[in-house]
Amino acid sequence: MTFPARALLALVLTALPSVALADPFVAELNAADRDYLVTGASMNEGQIRAAYFVQHQSNSALALNLAAQVLRYASPIATDFATYAKNVNVSLPPQPQGDTATALAALKGKTGDDLNAAYVAFVKTQSTAAAALSRREIAIGHQSNIVTLSNLLIMDWTYLNGLAARDQSAMADPTKMGELSPRR
Repeated sequence: MTFPARALLALVLTALPSVALADPFVAELNAADRDYLVTGASMNEGQIRAAYFVQHQSNSALALNLAAQVLRYASPIATDFATYAKNVNVSLPPQPQGDTATALAALKGKTGDDLNAAYVAFVKTQSTAAAALSRREIAIGHQSNIVTLSNLLIMDWTYLNGLAARDQSAMADPTKMGELSPRR
């Protein structure tokens, strides 16, 4: 998310006294809100772990640049999820779960050009799924702060998806390498 949006989000989080986050606040949390926090955090953790893996295993400038951008966006997102989860007493998984864990395991079995292509596809798939999860939260979520978070995170995940789509095109045809301006 953009710096002003992240600053506003931080202000909202710090302005809420801990008393306001007691039982009445938690009671407003519905299954969609809880699922969004747990699944979104898991997907984001998968993005972080995949980016670190690629940074240590790849020699492709394209994949390394994408990994750096993913870390630039995913690290603050992890903090956002942790903050919200703590405020509503939701435990987040320490490792990626479900489809994200499966995709991450498959990625770790690749090397060379196969790794680079698989990583770009992983980022594109995970970012698309995360944005869809955020849209779902906006539609059916109950806790307004978590719905606000999902609105803001759609921008980050959509941007990462655009980077991955650009890199997929560049891998197929280097003359198609385009520029996406940085959002931060």
